[in-house]
Amino acid sequence: MFKGIHQLIQVIRDLTRRPRYRRGTKHGVRGDRHLPIIAFKRTSANNDFLAHLSQLLGNTKRQQIPHVHIDAEALQYVAGRPADFLVPASEPGQMDPSMARPAVNQEPVFSAPLLPLLDEICKQLSEDRFGRSRLACFNYYRLTDFLTRFPIAEIPGRDTSLPVVAALRVWSGQSAGQDPLIVKALEEIPIVPHGRILSLLLRLLARLPKAKHWVPGLGVRRRWFLKQKFLEPGRSTSFMGFVGWLVKSRRDPNFEQEVKNLLVQAFLQDLRTAYRRWGLLGPRGWRRTAYVTVMLDNVTRKNGGWEFLQRVNTVRFRNGGELDPLLLLAVTQDQDLPIKRARPIEPSGAQTELYKWCDSIPARGTSEPSPPWDLIIRLPDPARHPALSELAPEDAEVWSQQGTFEPRKIPFLARPKVYRSLCTVALLVTVPVGVDAMQYQEAGCPLTTRVHGLFTDEVHVERHETEGGDMQCVGYSKSPRQIFTSKDETGAAVSQGRLHVLQEKVQQANRTATRLHQEKPSRRLVGLVYFAGFTNEFANAKTDDAVAEELEGLLLRQREQNNPDRSDALLQIIIANGAEKMEAADIVAEKMLVPLIRDDATIMGVIGFDRTIKETRRAIEILGGEGIATVGTTLTGDGIETASPLYFQVVPPNARQAMLIDEYAQHLKKKKLLLYHPPLHEDDVYITTLVNDVKRLLPEHGIAVTPVVLQADSGVTPALCDKDRRDEMVFYAGREEVFGEFLTNIAGCEGPYSLPPIVAADAVSRFIAQGQNRSQEGIPGVPVSYVSMGSRVVLAGESCVRGKLSSASSTEFTLDAFCRGLAKLRSEVKVEQSPPWVGERVAVAYDTAGMFVKAVWSLPAAVEPHPSAVAQALRDKPFDGVTGRIDFKQSRVGADRNLAILRVPDIGDMAVQPECVYLIGILGAHDQHRREDGCPARR
Repeated sequence: MFKGIHQLIQVIRDLTRRPRYRRGTKHGVRGDRHLPIIAFKRTSANNDFLAHLSQLLGNTKRQQIPHVHIDAEALQYVAGRPADFLVPASEPGQMDPSMARPAVNQEPVFSAPLLPLLDEICKQLSEDRFGRSRLACFNYYRLTDFLTRFPIAEIPGRDTSLPVVAALRVWSGQSAGQDPLIVKALEEIPIVPHGRILSLLLRLLARLPKAKHWVPGLGVRRRWFLKQKFLEPGRSTSFMGFVGWLVKSRRDPNFEQEVKNLLVQAFLQDLRTAYRRWGLLGPRGWRRTAYVTVMLDNVTRKNGGWEFLQRVNTVRFRNGGELDPLLLLAVTQDQDLPIKRARPIEPSGAQTELYKWCDSIPARGTSEPSPPWDLIIRLPDPARHPALSELAPEDAEVWSQQGTFEPRKIPFLARPKVYRSLCTVALLVTVPVGVDAMQYQEAGCPLTTRVHGLFTDEVHVERHETEGGDMQCVGYSKSPRQIFTSKDETGAAVSQGRLHVLQEKVQQANRTATRLHQEKPSRRLVGLVYFAGFTNEFANAKTDDAVAEELEGLLLRQREQNNPDRSDALLQIIIANGAEKMEAADIVAEKMLVPLIRDDATIMGVIGFDRTIKETRRAIEILGGEGIATVGTTLTGDGIETASPLYFQVVPPNARQAMLIDEYAQHLKKKKLLLYHPPLHEDDVYITTLVNDVKRLLPEHGIAVTPVVLQADSGVTPALCDKDRRDEMVFYAGREEVFGEFLTNIAGCEGPYSLPPIVAADAVSRFIAQGQNRSQEGIPGVPVSYVSMGSRVVLAGESCVRGKLSSASSTEFTLDAFCRGLAKLRSEVKVEQSPPWVGERVAVAYDTAGMFVKAVWSLPAAVEPHPSAVAQALRDKPFDGVTGRIDFKQSRVGADRNLAILRVPDIGDMAVQPECVYLIGILGAHDQHRREDGCPARR
């Protein structure tokens, strides 16, 4: 005991405690600190200060402090004799690479370590007495030490690196003789004329690094070695070259000192790795709240103690201020001290000197040298220690106090039980989330899109399971991040189809509209949601081309409006998917579209809706309740307008379609109608109302209606060539999905009688627009007629697709701008099996978007555009489009619009132009020249 020992112990205790993870003020250090080398100067040979200090360090409750106490003078290093590294005594220093077992008369090949004291420190720090604080992995040091002590056999051969590879494989746990098979084959295969090609291939493969020089278990250590600057610069440029200069048998004696510095650097790197807070080992670095403390007694120049301390100081200086968790305490006699100071520090002044030393540390990254000894403290001679009664109470009781060096508590989240609980919770959360993300990905909703939707309103998608069990992505998108796609026969998303490309081009046009609005705010920005079924299960008949036609029309209108030279409104299209057959229409409308339109004042309405079913009607009702205008582009079911006062319809309802069928049957002088339809369900408003209208109207004019229900499980539908049916007509009042099968059954026959005229409802226009459907095997080449909602553009013919109308197809409402834009678009978007005429849905969607733009632009400048105000403008102002005049003054469902029956002479031939066989309503001007069947007459 001596005066000031309490203050000295407090200084050492503070140095052993690792700071909390807080940013430093001077050196840019966060959660760590610089540690000095403290040399204790004693005047006598007997001093048990470090021995007592070691007992205090080991007397902790929460966790052990990794520390060692070594008497450098008493250390006697004895080289180990592991059996795996023995060679015959007759050839000392040599090793046979093919040897798999030790020989009988053998001697150890390992020499003593270059730094025995450092080797002993690593050995004691690896002991199990420190529990979880044990430092078991000294991989950098052990590899460096192994290479400096292991003699490499100089085996004659072309590749001098192979012995080095063999030694590294020994260190990594492989047998020295277990070379790769490819290398062994290289040595055994002779170069003979018949084996030249095989020999050449094997020799080329053997030159690959993985086949010849690959050593498992090196990893980051290989890269770390190449970054070290302790050997002569330029001496080697590869890892094998570096190792070759490091091994004992090849090492240059002039570089012996630098190799020792490398050993110290490797030891400090192992400590840094163990104390690293951020890494692959989880929170282990956070759990180390006390620094490694190494106490060396009787340090002299002869026993290597001074050399070790000097090398630690040198390496720290060369590292440019890089921190390490090593606190060194050394006791030496006055005559062994390598430097002389005028006056050593007294124990009571250690705290003050430590503060001065901290202030003298150069800023991190500078090259200012630090002193060779950081702190030198005088230890009083034990023979002159005062009596306990003469000491202060804190000095007298310093060795008997318990828990003086108790480490700081482990952070709560890094404690083993807490961390394991967190990992368990994270696993329980991550696994379902991962499975959910995979299912979303499979449905076509990428994870990046969903994350993007959390921060913006550009995308909102959800996964929906259809009635058929197919997972599909529904929602809306006004960003190219989300493209709604169907699947092919293998279940993979179709990423380069027509519908996919058109969606991308619509998103590009949206960005153009946004940019032009920012440049010229006076041009109003009109947003429309196009709501349709974009996704289909691969097993069902595709309707992609029908939806693509409408999207094509919207894109044409976008390009026309988003012209920098124009001054009227700009157009944006938000794409919304209601799943296959619009099964999720009501869900998407309520959960996604309504919040979107509430937040985006530029959106004026929702158009499309694909098909008349219960879910679609419910979606229109939900949107109408929010004051949002809705327009059905292809809906024809009766009574939809009752769902919302803001609902409009640009095509006639089923009642008018039934009137068309009635008049056409009378025109052909038919007496009987075979009405084919699927089973009626109240959920399918379209088929139910159409069938009921036909059954009600035709008997009033003397035409008998014979319903034929198409049952999916009732077998094959009877053919219609079994008898004379010249007084009959067939009307297919069903969806497009099974129309191909229907045709195959009723027309796939041979007989003396011809088939009656076959007319299909307007829903079959999807079938007509898709080349894949019409080219199916088994579909007969029979004439088929269908109800067309946009016959004017269809009859314009091939000249419109080419971009220039012929004189025969021109009308008073010019189609020039529409056809020119379509021709340019078709040159960009290649359509496989495309018909040589304009799809009616292109024109209908084109007119619908133009009608909204005109309605918004017609509002006074002082009136802020609002969906309800736009809806009133739609009702008040007629619109002249490429499909004819759209006027909602008398009816919101287009009850007086034109409706035609077009005939395709051969359903299997996509090159045949449809022809008009009957038309009602005004196609163009009132005085237009018409034939007896109502179709326009050629002039």
